[in-house]
Amino acid sequence: MANQGNIYALRIHLSGKLDGEAKIALLANAQPYRVETIHNQVSLIWEGDWYADKAVIRYEPVSVKSRRISIRYRFSDLVL
Repeated sequence: MANQGNIYALRIHLSGKLDGEAKIALLANAQPYRVETIHNQVSLIWEGDWYADKAVIRYEPVSVKSRRISIRYRFSDLVL
């Protein structure tokens, strides 16, 4: 994705099902910014201020036998 610039917000919607437990993290500057433990039916929404045109989401299984996870995201930007 090309540099969009003027980013001011990010919305992430994580949904699906896990047979077990996992950790999901949104990283900012290579450091955890938001972290959640997920299990069973998953429906998680993160949204808020965000000023970079890239985001990294890290998935770390803890005790997962099977999974089906969907991640949808949207950067909001100012059109000048």
